[in-house]
Amino acid sequence: MNRDRTIWGRSRAVDVMLSPRQEYSQRMAESAAGSWAQALAGPALLALLLGVTTSIAATGRVVVSLVVSQTLCWSFVPLLQVATGSALIASAPGRRVTFPKALELFFAGHGPWSIWLAAIAGLQVLSARQYVVLASAVAPSVWTAWIVYGFAREVLGLTPAQARLRTIGQQAATVLLIVVYMELATRLSVRFIGLLQR
Repeated sequence: MNRDRTIWGRSRAVDVMLSPRQEYSQRMAESAAGSWAQALAGPALLALLLGVTTSIAATGRVVVSLVVSQTLCWSFVPLLQVATGSALIASAPGRRVTFPKALELFFAGHGPWSIWLAAIAGLQVLSARQYVVLASAVAPSVWTAWIVYGFAREVLGLTPAQARLRTIGQQAATVLLIVVYMELATRLSVRFIGLLQR
């Protein structure tokens, strides 16, 4: 029945975004085991998405050579997400699935950020201001926190309090990595100080 719903109805990625606890529970009922190939498919798709969206943002179109180089250049982002996801998973030794399956399910919750990346690529083509891009990141951040909480409850088998704490920790680590990257890449603090001195 779930397969029919996937073919004829909305996708499973949408189901994770709309009802994460129910969808994670369903996926675990289907299989608690997973392979490393399946676990790493999510990070690989994210790297490719980053390559495509940065190509569109830079040139207004998909340029294959640029997609390949941008995919490689931005591959550190999924690697960092593997690190934060792995820390979250490892913090729950009583999880209900294997580590590879947990990592696969963790990346199944990337939908809000994937939508945001595609939208931002379009906004960049339209020359959106940087503050608009940054402000728009609030929605996928909140949405993803809700998904990570559902992941922590269902997949990791944590209590509500433990799930909240782990979600806050994982999201804080993600935000910290973003801020550190922005500081290293753009000297954000210098720009901020310059704005305050005006």
